[in-house]
Amino acid sequence: YMFGDRTLETTEQGENPQSVKDKVSKVGYPATFNGFRNRGTTGSLYGDIQDSTPAYGKTASGLAFIVFGANDGMIHVLSDKTGEELFAIIPHTVAVDGDSATPSSPIVEYAIPGYSHRFTVDGTVNVVSYKAGGKTNVVALGTYGKKFKGGYALNLGSLSAVAGSDGRAVKVADAADIQSLLRWEFDSTAPNDYVGCMLRAPQVFVQKTGDDTAGLYAVYGNGYNAKGDADGNTSALIVVDVVRGKFVNNIVAKALATTPELPDGTYKNGMAEPLVYDYDNDGFADYIYSGDLDGNMYRLTLVGKSIESSSADAVTDADLQRIAVCYDASHQRQSITT
Repeated sequence: YMFGDRTLETTEQGENPQSVKDKVSKVGYPATFNGFRNRGTTGSLYGDIQDSTPAYGKTASGLAFIVFGANDGMIHVLSDKTGEELFAIIPHTVAVDGDSATPSSPIVEYAIPGYSHRFTVDGTVNVVSYKAGGKTNVVALGTYGKKFKGGYALNLGSLSAVAGSDGRAVKVADAADIQSLLRWEFDSTAPNDYVGCMLRAPQVFVQKTGDDTAGLYAVYGNGYNAKGDADGNTSALIVVDVVRGKFVNNIVAKALATTPELPDGTYKNGMAEPLVYDYDNDGFADYIYSGDLDGNMYRLTLVGKSIESSSADAVTDADLQRIAVCYDASHQRQSITT
């Protein structure tokens, strides 16, 4: 069903004709199974794409591709030339609903008649390329959007395609283990308590790590509905080393006494997509700007600092300075979401 096989789907009216019943019995499904949800006779078999925006990229061999997330729980990579799918992958976070107290698979729900729409892989995607060890690497960095907390990275630099013999125009040629294309993924499980529902892909920047070395980093606004910490701090910047796929810092905006609480007494803020600024145009990031739901605009100064928390000169929460607060004419705070 997830591969596009429609053999065991019900009719569009949700009926289970004898032909489907016979097929169900033949393949060994239980008698209580009444067929998969019908996906209609027109349009695409992809899940709906609401907020994820297709991103373009090209591999080291020149293969051009389009990558995007969809609410069928998958990240899809298509050939730019033919529009055929090179591959799709279901992130572990989505496959098991890892943020739920009782993990279950939304992928199973997607196939059940009577399915009620839910968001799965709905965040945007950013494709970046870099050279390391004489090799060109291409990475697609994305987020899950409104429902799931976390993000992922696909390793697409060595992706290649050949003519398919199974009726498809193209197929992945060098991925016997498709999982190898998933470079990393992360969710909100400890110690990542500041990770929330991130709607936008990260911004990528370069920072010096020595006299002749530099690091490539991705900075995320931590998004919304994060667990935060015991003091109610839930607005933060999340930084990941793109090359190593490793968390290197959480820079937390401390909750202010004037910050409003939700009706249930809890405090839920969240940082929007950040902007990285290279003030002197030397190719290295100097400042990161970002706003939150409470209307605060922050600036993180990187000049003379390291973004990695393990460094002696690392940036700290104190370096994330509030520089403005947004109000309307009635002096009500205005959320900053982009």
